[in-house]
Amino acid sequence: MAARRRANPTPFVIFGVMALLAAGGVWGVMRYGALGTAPKPLVAPALPTGALQFAGGSLTETHYVVASRRSGQMAEADVLVVGETADMLAHQYAFMAKHETIDCQGRRIADELAGVYDAKGALKTTQYLTGSIGRTLDFTDYEVGLVCQGKAAPAWRAAHGWRAAQRADQTPPDDLAAAAQASPKDADSWAWLCHGAPWHWRAQSPKDCDHAVSLQPDAAGVRLDRGFISLATGHDAVARGDFQAVLAKDAGNAAALFGTAMLEGFSGNKAAAARDRDRALALDSTVPDWVEHTFRFPIADFYRGR
Repeated sequence: MAARRRANPTPFVIFGVMALLAAGGVWGVMRYGALGTAPKPLVAPALPTGALQFAGGSLTETHYVVASRRSGQMAEADVLVVGETADMLAHQYAFMAKHETIDCQGRRIADELAGVYDAKGALKTTQYLTGSIGRTLDFTDYEVGLVCQGKAAPAWRAAHGWRAAQRADQTPPDDLAAAAQASPKDADSWAWLCHGAPWHWRAQSPKDCDHAVSLQPDAAGVRLDRGFISLATGHDAVARGDFQAVLAKDAGNAAALFGTAMLEGFSGNKAAAARDRDRALALDSTVPDWVEHTFRFPIADFYRGR
């Protein structure tokens, strides 16, 4: 009986390799263009220096929309993500600046390029966060509400530039006082030192806030910081002046209205307190939680409208 002839696998192996190369070539054309063309270098989205719309956040990160454009079901958005601490994002970064392409109807992120930065604004790395097929939306994509669903951003939570967002949402470093004192005209350092007073209180904290306001007298965020810190420490006249200064420029500032409600309540004018409280809560019901978390003093049920 003749021996059974062994099959030669070589042609099939060669065919399989050729098929894989062909598939890889197609993917390469889709992703990078014609074969033989080197992929374009990744250019990190820069940390923003202009107006920022508050999109939402959690205990670990806060999202701002820098800019957005929508055409039909697709949209593009530039987003700033601020870590709650200087190493919160991926356990080592303070900020992420992203450019996203969003499929609003399909509820997917089609493309997501990010630059990640340290607390001083130095770029550490650039990377795509999605593969070629994108990803589905998740609950941390807070910006989608503004970009795709047209939700209104609370004006009082807006920031101007990444440093203002850092002061508002990131725990200040322990050496901030020394850094500010070394640069007496550095408005950002002094503003953050005032904002961080509830975490790093010292005897001169009220004077730190006074200096911060002198450097940026028209900055609503700095005025609100000094206002609530003054309210918490019994300096009602300073607090009232700061809240009134903010309301003079923005009569619908929910935080300043809430601060005046607390001042009226502390002075025994319950009717005026209820009036300003109701106006503030109608503008943004999260104001009491923000004040409690940011300035570290409890908010009574009355001021929550209960």
